[in-house]
Amino acid sequence: MTVFSRWFGTPSDGQKTPVIVLLHEGLGCTAMWKNFPSQLHNATHLPVFSYDRPGYGLSGDLSDSFQEGYLEREADQYLPAILRSAGITGSIILLGHSDGATITLMAAANNELKIEGAISMAPHVIIEQISVIGLKATQKLASDTDFVERLSKYHGSRTSKLVDQWLSAWLSPWAVSWEMDNYLKQIHKPILFIQGTDDHFGTQAQAVHIAGLVKSSFKAHMIEQCGHIPHLQAAETVLHQVTDFITSLNLPK
Repeated sequence: MTVFSRWFGTPSDGQKTPVIVLLHEGLGCTAMWKNFPSQLHNATHLPVFSYDRPGYGLSGDLSDSFQEGYLEREADQYLPAILRSAGITGSIILLGHSDGATITLMAAANNELKIEGAISMAPHVIIEQISVIGLKATQKLASDTDFVERLSKYHGSRTSKLVDQWLSAWLSPWAVSWEMDNYLKQIHKPILFIQGTDDHFGTQAQAVHIAGLVKSSFKAHMIEQCGHIPHLQAAETVLHQVTDFITSLNLPK
């Protein structure tokens, strides 16, 4: 299977410095991070690695993309395999958004990965009523051909299928009671949580739930007048929070 990836900054020989690994949102891809990866590299002076998950962007298709347990498979199986394929064997810092933020937290429970810390922007660890309302609003928006056409710039001819399958998954019966508590209870790595106060998919309840279960240091930042995409809607604030968090990890230079 072909997996598209891109580096922002060059990893050091033998990967002596940590790599920031980006995990995109539920309908996203590397290109949809826009300028953020470059900004992140410039702010942290660390190499940044981004990839399109199978079924997205410029990567190949995946037959079971949105069957029940798809996020778990991304965290437990595909992420470690993609890191190995990319030659990333040293320390990493995970940074994910939305679906990618959830995968980030799941992966942070994996002690076999050399994770120094994890940054989770607008994750979903429980399904709130606002989450369902937001999904149904997106479903209505998806009936607008302009919405699909805009996304097709990134996902090509499979865009309609991608949107339909992703929405169907999160509006299916299994999603109603979905949670990831078993993962959260196994996290011993420092976590930075970032979310906008105007996020239409989740509230501060997500942060409260995470804080009550993880076994590690946990910092939560709610950004005022910011929606579901903090790294684009409040880039300067996010970069400041991320760089402060990475500095607090006291990584070897």
